[in-house]
Order: sequence, then structure tokens, then C-alpha cells
Amino acid sequence: MGKINPPKIFGFTLLEVLVALSLAGTIIAVLAQSFMQSAFTQQKIGGRVAAMVVGAGKLAELERGAELALSGNFEEPYENYKWYASEDTAPDESVIITLTVEWKESGTTNVHKTSFKGFREPN
Repeated sequence: MGKINPPKIFGFTLLEVLVALSLAGTIIAVLAQSFMQSAFTQQKIGGRVAAMVVGAGKLAELERGAELALSGNFEEPYENYKWYASEDTAPDESVIITLTVEWKESGTTNVHKTSFKGFREPN
């Protein structure tokens, strides 16, 4: 009689499948956390960049004397941004303008602020 060879079985053992699934789950969890963190950071940076842009424009208006008010809201699409300014006189009679822009993140109650300083020569 000839030697009987056992049939060859192809596939993975249960242990190999469990290890692969646990590795895949860990990788997916890390990637999901990275994605959430980058989305949060992008939202914060977007708010700050918009505040810098609208604030720089408003400060230029205040320095030229084109804006007479000392507080207000920005127009669309920046209606979540508010500004207020104060003016002090420097020893050389120039006007020191301090502008503060504050905004709320959409969907939250967090209020953020950024400030600018500018100068206007005496009349």
C-alpha cells in the first residue's frame, strides 16, 4: 500500500485572523483620531485667519479715519465676528488705536479674541 498524504488545507488559523483584526482596528482608531484632531485644528486656524483678515481691514479704516464708530459687527460672511476699538493719545500727540476682534466658533459657546495696535498721526 502506498503512503496516504493528508489533504493540504489552505487558509488562516483563528489566531492569525484575530491578530490581523486587532492590528486593523488599532490602525483605524489612530487614523480616526488624527483626522478628528486635524479637523479641529483646521477650524481653529480658519477662525484665526479670518479674524486677522477682517481685523487688519478694520484697523486700516480706523487709522485713516474712515470708520467713526468704536465698535460693531462685521458684515456677511463674517457675522460671527465683532470688533471694538479704543483710542489713546501718545506723548507725541499721535493716536494709539487698539482694536479687538472676537468671534464664536460655530456650534459652540467658546469666544476667542485677538487684538491689533495701530497709530494715527495727529491732525
